[in-house]
Amino acid sequence: MGSKDTLIQRIKEHADILDGRGEEKYPLSSFVLNGKGDVCAGDVVMFEQNVYEMFSIASRSATALPEEQE
Repeated sequence: MGSKDTLIQRIKEHADILDGRGEEKYPLSSFVLNGKGDVCAGDVVMFEQNVYEMFSIASRSATALPEEQE
């Protein structure tokens, strides 16, 4: 959701990430993880985002993205 300008900016940002320029915009040092348990400095941690939570596979459409939680 968003204005046309916002959506165009998101598409451009996505293209930059796909072109391999993602670390320029989001360097590894910008991600902070409060390690608990077996996580150590230098470990690679995989994140999962429920982007398709509202996606209907039958209609191949989404109703809306979930609201961001603070």
